[in-house]
Amino acid sequence: MAVLITSGVVSMRQLNIWLRSRWAPVAGIAIMSFIMIVPQLLTGSVIVGSDGIFHFNRIYDTAKQISTGYWSYWQTNFGFQQSGRVVNAVYGPYSAYLMGALLVVFRSWYHFQLFTTFAVYLIGGYGMYRLARSAGARMWPAFATAIIFMNIGWLPRWGLNQNMTALGAALLPYALACGVHMVRHREQPVQPVRLALIMSILIETHVLSTIFAVLALIPFWIVAWVRANHRLRMVGRTAAAVGITLVLTANVWGAMLLMFSTNRIAYPAAFSLAQNVLQIGVGRGSRNELALFPLAIIAGQVVLLLLQRRRTSRLNWCVTAMGVAILLAASRVMPWALIGRLVPKMSQMLQFPVRMSTIAFPLILCGLALSLSNMEWSRVSVRRVTSTLVVLAALGVAVPNVARMTIRSVDVQRSHVLRSFGAMLLLNSTPRELRATLHSKHPGAILATAEKHSSDYLPVNGHQGTGDLSPGSIYKREILFYHPYFTYTALPGGRLQISWHETTAGWQSVPVVTYHQSQVTVNGHRLMQEEYYRSRINAPIVQSRRGKNTMIVQFRAAWWAELLLWVAPLGWLALGAWCGWRRLRRRQSGVNAKVQADDI
Repeated sequence: MAVLITSGVVSMRQLNIWLRSRWAPVAGIAIMSFIMIVPQLLTGSVIVGSDGIFHFNRIYDTAKQISTGYWSYWQTNFGFQQSGRVVNAVYGPYSAYLMGALLVVFRSWYHFQLFTTFAVYLIGGYGMYRLARSAGARMWPAFATAIIFMNIGWLPRWGLNQNMTALGAALLPYALACGVHMVRHREQPVQPVRLALIMSILIETHVLSTIFAVLALIPFWIVAWVRANHRLRMVGRTAAAVGITLVLTANVWGAMLLMFSTNRIAYPAAFSLAQNVLQIGVGRGSRNELALFPLAIIAGQVVLLLLQRRRTSRLNWCVTAMGVAILLAASRVMPWALIGRLVPKMSQMLQFPVRMSTIAFPLILCGLALSLSNMEWSRVSVRRVTSTLVVLAALGVAVPNVARMTIRSVDVQRSHVLRSFGAMLLLNSTPRELRATLHSKHPGAILATAEKHSSDYLPVNGHQGTGDLSPGSIYKREILFYHPYFTYTALPGGRLQISWHETTAGWQSVPVVTYHQSQVTVNGHRLMQEEYYRSRINAPIVQSRRGKNTMIVQFRAAWWAELLLWVAPLGWLALGAWCGWRRLRRRQSGVNAKVQADDI
């Protein structure tokens, strides 16, 4: 009996020691991430949300490039009905190739989704934890806010709807941590490499989230500049961060410069700004909804801030005020209807003002972690009450989120295999067949069954129309309806071959997309742009002959754009080598210092 008691005491001591280690919160975040995919593990469901098919096309295209070796950085020769449209080059290219590599490894969308959903939760949760810790919060308050962050806002929407804003939400806490560092360190406010690294990853993932990050960092930078001991050095280090970022993302801004300066590119679909703001709801999981528990958590932070006002840090006031202000700006408090009328392009570029909450939530939760760390934890009553409330708050947001994942997973097994049919052309397939394609070892099967006709980055010949004349509608009529009657073959060198048969010679519209840089060859004859017509989305209309016809389309970028494609990876390699060298030098310096101390 004494042995059992002794071993139990030792085990409790070991547990207490482990709970105080830095790995305990990471393990907790990993467990929470795993819980979020348990419903899919139990049901075997693949949740395909509103943006699922669009991003599946992007990822499938890069996966096929990797598996076949037929590289095509510009035009899509495998995804998007092999239409040759340019998407990945201007929309998160490196993240698309990374996910494509994961799809090659996992082979099915089911296993791919399990891994990526887990990874997004893990990255986002740990980012929130690091943000709170960098602000000076204690370990367990930082962990609690990380769990809350993982279950609110846009972060869960990767698993539920495959929104890329969710990936931006997972990365934004790391960018905000750079801002917190600026305010807290007067000697060297800016860490050029760290700042450039997170901004580059954001640009290679989701440009809109990068814009949010830049706007959020400006107030931190201004405060840090006012407080800095060496302002000129701070400006120089900021310039260095910008320079490194430009090198690491040369492929993105170079592609955008090429595409938008030489082509008329379709804007994304327009949405009503006023109808896509943050609203108080009851927890149905809508992207525009601020449920009661998150609202109570925000209100609790404001109350704590006021109660602790005499011993609250300026940083806490700063991050909380910024977060609440941004949250209000994302709501109906801001006259979004008027803004939409004054700046119509905002309805296409921003689309959903509620996206701004990706910045607001981590800022407010960072403040909450600081407020909880400021509590008098030595008092037993305070510790018990606060711990209970924090646990209830975490459960209040985690349970509904897990419930939503469970409901969606069960719905997939019943009838609702595809969550959204917006801008979708669904060919004849039963729910069982759709589920089979999502589990198939041939990921392209679902893309041949469910086809998306979104207008993102399509070329526009003339004025961009609306309704039936919108680029997406024209894409459906000219590409989706007719591509089954043509044969597509990806060729080396980024070329795409399209073949068809004609009973009589004449003009033929080919279901493929061309750009100013596209080189078109028909039946062995290279066509100049004045030798063929183009539709409103630049589908080529060429003279075909009787019998078999063959067209080869290749995107020929300008030499400087191709050069920038190489600058970016070389920059990443150089940065990796430099970081490795710095770490090795520091390790050697530490060993030498230890040897000298031992000699003394």
